[in-house]
Amino acid sequence: MKKLFLVVGFVIVLAGCEHKEEEDKKVNEVYSNNEVMKKEKNKYETGQVWTYKTRENESDSKIYIVKIEEFGKDEFIYHIYVDNLKIENAQLGKQQTFLGHSPVSKVSLDLSVLEMVEKTKSLPDINEGYNSWKDNNGGVFDISIKEIIEFVESMVNKAE
Repeated sequence: MKKLFLVVGFVIVLAGCEHKEEEDKKVNEVYSNNEVMKKEKNKYETGQVWTYKTRENESDSKIYIVKIEEFGKDEFIYHIYVDNLKIENAQLGKQQTFLGHSPVSKVSLDLSVLEMVEKTKSLPDINEGYNSWKDNNGGVFDISIKEIIEFVESMVNKAE
């Protein structure tokens, strides 16, 4: 009878260990998924260069993430530079080939980006536009980059 209790007790202990291992595995999977979610949530980093859904005549254009600022809990402002544009600019009297600074939300990037093509330390200078934005308590775009460019083009061509 003692042997039976010992055997049954041993089997229960083993079953408990196996159950604990399964629970630990599930906890680790959840933790791992949370890490994946965190990375996905913050997939944008300073120095990244992205292709995006461009206007038809600007397929070589890229987005540079130049600066990131935290704004509230788990929210960020992404300060971007956009190259290889063809913005008709009546104020300049010529075509504008870049957007020197644009503050955008994660929504703007999520609506726009296609593929990260490069990670660089050599970033365009956005200080003039950034400082002006900061001094004037500027807002943040939450529309696609393509729509931002269309908006800028419409503004620089408005009759004064």
